[in-house]
Amino acid sequence: MPSKKRRKGAKKKNAAGKLILNAFKGAVIGLIITIAAVLALALIVKSTAMEEAAVCAVNQIIKVTAVFVSAFAASKAAEEKQLLTGAATGLMYVLSGFLIFSVIEGEAGNLVLLLEDALMGIAIGAIVGVIFGKLLKKEKSSKKTRTGQNT
Repeated sequence: MPSKKRRKGAKKKNAAGKLILNAFKGAVIGLIITIAAVLALALIVKSTAMEEAAVCAVNQIIKVTAVFVSAFAASKAAEEKQLLTGAATGLMYVLSGFLIFSVIEGEAGNLVLLLEDALMGIAIGAIVGVIFGKLLKKEKSSKKTRTGQNT
């Protein structure tokens, strides 16, 4: 019969695995949104005379929106540790986006911008994780109360 320490360690490994899987799934959702939005932006830039400053601003809006949506998706799937799930999702999204766009451009991007984006991704992801984690918990508990499942 396994000891309590082993079972507790297995639960922690399983929880960490779920957290990483949820964060990865959320980051993939964010990357899909980003790729679609960047392609749409490229079409707009090609057909209009959009200034570089406007393109940079829209690019930031795309990143923030993608982190928001990806952290929401990951936090919604997480049963616990939504703050950590959201932060990990934001970081994974930024790192994988940096890697993908570096490969597309054929050179590594600006590392200072990567650090800034990583901090932004972690912060936004954590905030979204906390907010929606609390809202989703309240929603779940109110559904249980309404259906009489509250024990």
